[in-house]
Formats: sequence, C-alpha cells, structure tokens
Amino acid sequence: MSTKHNFIFPGFAFTSVGLVLVFLWLPQWSVWFASWWVGLAGGVAVALALILGWRKKLAVRHVYDLLLWGSLWLWLAGWSPVFSLEALVFKVYPVYFVLLDALTGHFVLGHRERWSVEERRFLAALVQQWWFDGRLLAGLVLASLLMTGHYLIYPLAVGLLTVRHAVVMALQAD
Repeated sequence: MSTKHNFIFPGFAFTSVGLVLVFLWLPQWSVWFASWWVGLAGGVAVALALILGWRKKLAVRHVYDLLLWGSLWLWLAGWSPVFSLEALVFKVYPVYFVLLDALTGHFVLGHRERWSVEERRFLAALVQQWWFDGRLLAGLVLASLLMTGHYLIYPLAVGLLTVRHAVVMALQAD
C-alpha cells in the first residue's frame, strides 16, 4: 500500500517538524514568527484552501493540508503576542502535530486490512455523522485560532480533523 506509512497531511507535518527544530534548538529564530507577514501568509493559505476547496480544484486531502498549514502560520502569528515565544505551547504543539499525523497514518491507514466488517460499518457510520463532518471540523480549527483563552481547542480540532480524514482515506481505499 502506498499510503501505509505516509503522513496524512505532509505539508502540515513537515512544517511542524521545522517548528520543532526552531523552537527547541534554534530559539533565536522564533522571533521571526511574531511578524505580521507570517499571519498574512497563513491567511492567504487558508483563503486559497477555501477557494480551491469550494471550486473543487484541489483534492480534499490537499485542501485540508493547505488549510492546516495556513492555520499553523495564523496560530503562530496570532498567539505570539498573547503567549511568550518561550511558552510551552509553542514547543509542545508542533511535536503533538507531528506525532498525531504520523501515528494516525500508521495506526489507521497501516492497519485497515485488519478491520472487521462491523468495524468498517461503524467507522462508515461515524464519518456520516453531522458532528464529524470535515467542513465543520475545519471551521472549528479556524474558530479555535481566536480562542486563545481556551488554548487546547486548536490542537484537539486539528486532531479530530486528522483522524476523520485518515478514516475517510482508509474507507475509500477499500
């Protein structure tokens, strides 16, 4: 299987790896993320994802990858004035994002052959639920960027979107 060990959202995951390197080993470069143009780049990426997704000019996987990539830049630019760049959220969240993407890809896509018929039916029904809709979760990711007081909502929303899309990819591969 070609998708067995791939990242679900490679652009988002590799950018998160870069952030891990910067925030843990090159903290002098982290000041760069507090600039307004980092937020502008994120906003442009999110707008592109929304426009290309609406017009169906890009595969869903790539739309979500671009949306999460842009949300990562918006998160950095928007939260750096609220939290110090030395805050734990900037050091831990990128590690979480990389592990989330890699482990979801491995345990969902890499183990789909082992799913029973009942498990496949359950996951297919789960994906059809309104509260597990990809567009709703993508909206939650974007809305959570404004909720700096509830700083755990952003990584949870990213996690739900990642898991949902991995399940959809696994079900479509069968």
